[in-house]
Amino acid sequence: MRIGILSLPLNTNFGGILQAYALRKFLVKEGHDVVHIEKKNKESLVYWTSSQFYRWWYGRRFVGQLLRLNETRELNHVKYNVRKRTKPIRDFVDMFVPRRVVNTFESLQNEFDCIIVGSDQIWRPHYYPEIEEAFLAFADNWQVKKIAYAPSFGVEHWEFTDKQTERCKELLKKIDVVSVREDQGKEICKRNFNRDVIRLVDPTMLLDREDYEELVGSNINTKKKQLTTYILDMNAGKREIISKLKTEFTMMAVELGSLEKEGRQDETKRSDISIEYWLKGFMHAELIFTDSFHGCVFAILFHKPFIVFGNEDRGLSRFKTLLNLFNLEDRMVFDSSQINELYKRQIDWDMIDLVVQKERAKSHNFFKEANLTGE
Repeated sequence: MRIGILSLPLNTNFGGILQAYALRKFLVKEGHDVVHIEKKNKESLVYWTSSQFYRWWYGRRFVGQLLRLNETRELNHVKYNVRKRTKPIRDFVDMFVPRRVVNTFESLQNEFDCIIVGSDQIWRPHYYPEIEEAFLAFADNWQVKKIAYAPSFGVEHWEFTDKQTERCKELLKKIDVVSVREDQGKEICKRNFNRDVIRLVDPTMLLDREDYEELVGSNINTKKKQLTTYILDMNAGKREIISKLKTEFTMMAVELGSLEKEGRQDETKRSDISIEYWLKGFMHAELIFTDSFHGCVFAILFHKPFIVFGNEDRGLSRFKTLLNLFNLEDRMVFDSSQINELYKRQIDWDMIDLVVQKERAKSHNFFKEANLTGE
């Protein structure tokens, strides 16, 4: 079957790229022809630094120079950074996550037998302003199978306008089978769209750890004890926890996120690392400290003790559903005083693996009902 997957744009979000990779790999294993569909970036407002302007001015004759600049755009009155794919990430996406990049999704009519929306926060207007497209408005009258696999609303509060709510409610009726990633998402669909749906795990959990180890290779260094930190939104409280953990463990510390937001000149930017290096950081770890949903996911998949700092700005429902599912609620903290002895608590990995297998079976049954998997 020819399948197109719509998710968030595959920019520099490691977890977002890996969930796209995982969902495609899962479906390819079932014998399908799968690509991700993505619209070309059309920034409505671009801000340049002086150095960026001169880079363009002196290099304007080269096609694509403008597109390689970091930009900031403003959509729906929400300003946010848009980082272009770095070379290591471009290489990974080009090799493992083939895409059809188009001006309009309507131009893809008749190219697919099935369209899947998901996963990640594709159903959050703050992240995907053209929210009706995320409910497959462009395929409203297409004769294709429509599926929602574990999309996320991201946050507990409602970000849709009344007009968006009514339109998406009608569009959701036309999606053949629907699942969401969080328990809160089930409640939202029932309350706002009057549709009962099921909860399924993030696509990254559909694959075994061996699938990710294949990407990295067999040269896994286990000689040095490593504290891996993956922080999306650094602040003083998280920095204090990192300092405490370094003192307690006297481990080699590896930071996989970016610490540049506080303006510290002695920190290294990590936006240029590869997907493989990022995965290796989790595989090598003796302990992981993160404020990322996918940071938690890969700590679980690789059987690594972890501490997660509750990231309210990016939505707590994602963390709550994941941690409750594995009975790991005690791994989430909100200040440094909560970490005492936490890192010494044992995790029952046998129980974790049983839950993972159960959740994978649920996802397999979901796709079986949609006639995308065999017996």
